[in-house]
Amino acid sequence: MSPEYRATLRKSQLLSASDVQDRHPLRLASLLLSLLSICLSGAIIGTTADAYSIYHKESNAMNPWWLPLWPDHFDTGGARSLIGAGAGVILFNGIYVALSLTPKLNFHAGSFRAMLSAVMFSTASALLALVSIVYSAILNRSGRSRETIQTWTCRFSTGIPLSSIDINDADKNLTNDSFQKVCAESRFAFWALVAVVILQALLFCTSIAQWSTSFWARTRRTLDDGRPDTGTEMESQKDLKLSGEFPKNSY
Repeated sequence: MSPEYRATLRKSQLLSASDVQDRHPLRLASLLLSLLSICLSGAIIGTTADAYSIYHKESNAMNPWWLPLWPDHFDTGGARSLIGAGAGVILFNGIYVALSLTPKLNFHAGSFRAMLSAVMFSTASALLALVSIVYSAILNRSGRSRETIQTWTCRFSTGIPLSSIDINDADKNLTNDSFQKVCAESRFAFWALVAVVILQALLFCTSIAQWSTSFWARTRRTLDDGRPDTGTEMESQKDLKLSGEFPKNSY
C-alpha cells in the first residue's frame, strides 16, 4: 500500500470517526443531562424567588402570620443559597454546552479536553449544589428557635386557609392562604436540587465512559494500522470513492 494512499485512508478514517463520535449516544446523553440540569435549576430559581417574594411582601404588609414583631425569627439563608446554587449550575452547564457545540473550539466527542471540561463543570456544579442542600437541611432542622420559610409555611399551611384577620379594616388579606403554595415551592426547590446533583453525577460518569470508549477505539485503529496489508486495499478505495475523500483516477 503506497504512503499516499495510507495518508488519504487515515484522513478519511479520522473524519469518519469524528462524525460518528459527534453523534455518539453518550455525547447526546451528556448534552441532555446538562440541559436537564439547566432547566431544573431555572425552575429552582423561579420557585424559590417566588416564595421569597411572597415572604417579603406579606411580612412588610404586617401580616401577623409572618410574625412582623419578630423579624429575626426567620432565617432566609437557605432560600438565598438555593437561588445561588441554581444560578451557579446554570452558569457551569451553560459554558459546557456552549463549548461542546462550538466547532471552532474542537471540543469534539471523545476528546480529552471535552472529557476534562465535563468533569470540571459537573464536579463544580455538584459541589455547589451539595453545599446548598446541606446548609438548607441544617437550617430546616435547627429547631423552633429560628424558622425557615419552608418549615414555617409547611407547619401552618392548611387545605382550607384560615379566615382573614381584620385589624381595624386595615387590610383584608392578612391570612395564611399563600402558605400552602410557598410550602410546595420550597420543598420542590430543595428536592429538585437533589435531582440536579444526581444529573451532574451521571454527566461525570458518561463523560468518563465516552472518553474511555473513544480512547479504546483509537488504540485499536492504531494497532490495526501496524498490521500487514491483507488485500483489502481495493475495498477501502471503494469506500473512499463513495465518501468523496479519494480521487477516482489515483490508480
